[in-house]
Amino acid sequence: MTTEQLNTIKELERLGKPDSRPTRADVGICNQPGIYLYYFDNYDILIQRWKYFTGEIVFPIPHPTLTPERAYYKTQNKWTGPYGAKRRALCRYLARKFKKQLKATK
Repeated sequence: MTTEQLNTIKELERLGKPDSRPTRADVGICNQPGIYLYYFDNYDILIQRWKYFTGEIVFPIPHPTLTPERAYYKTQNKWTGPYGAKRRALCRYLARKFKKQLKATK
């Protein structure tokens, strides 16, 4: 278990809380400071297994009215409203999966 992995899990758990403020509201999960998804095996497969996955790995968060790519580029604050709620749900999901993954490798 690396420092980056532990910090990523902590940051994902923090961002998963409805009242937390992201370091940068204008970017998604992957571009948040302190998030290192690539330190985990098969993180992309985990995202694809998330129940709300859009089918687009680069833009996995669904938006109620826009396509995933358009939503990402048109939404200023990506962490509010229903769109932000789904992003936070993905943070919680990934934190749980990563914790489980790390326990299995002990």
